[in-house]
Amino acid sequence: LPAGVTVGDIEWPAPQRFDVEGIVNFGYADTVLLPITLHVPEEFSDSSITIAAKASWLICEIECIPGSGSYQLSVPITTGRGAELAAADPRWIADFDRASTRQPRPLEANAAVRHVESHVLIDIRSANLPSDIAAWEVFPLAAQVIVNGAYPMWSKLDGGMRMRLPISDAFVGLPAHFDFLLVKGDQALLVNAHVTPSP
Repeated sequence: LPAGVTVGDIEWPAPQRFDVEGIVNFGYADTVLLPITLHVPEEFSDSSITIAAKASWLICEIECIPGSGSYQLSVPITTGRGAELAAADPRWIADFDRASTRQPRPLEANAAVRHVESHVLIDIRSANLPSDIAAWEVFPLAAQVIVNGAYPMWSKLDGGMRMRLPISDAFVGLPAHFDFLLVKGDQALLVNAHVTPSP
């Protein structure tokens, strides 16, 4: 990036579940955009920004094939309140719209997780919990806590719902915070769960 220009983290859209012969992984299919926000200082005077990037990935069906590439893109910029925005490239408008739709939204909830024998129990109390929450998939953001791709067992709580999930074979303990996504189609909710002691 040019001097003074900074970049945010990748804004990962909601993932998808892939079950191949009983092995479950999370990832993306077809065309997917990984948005990144650039922060341009007010004193930046050039009419464009040249961005250089390196990327690496795995393309998987039955077997996984690694790939990588280097890229460069010149992006026009405008300055001043009355400046006209550069026209969006129509080839990518639908993909950007879908990437925006698939961005996880924080769920305002009181969520707590605890380890009980061979499971973790997650209590979610929220007035904003979808009524069909049992139809949503769970994607943990921390590795080696629950069985990858496990479907939760749901039960009702006063003011919410409880998830019961089997622990991973590599489980050594709960992290300080256990965050996860609830995903249904293009909708994604980010849940931040605090850890409570086991009984």
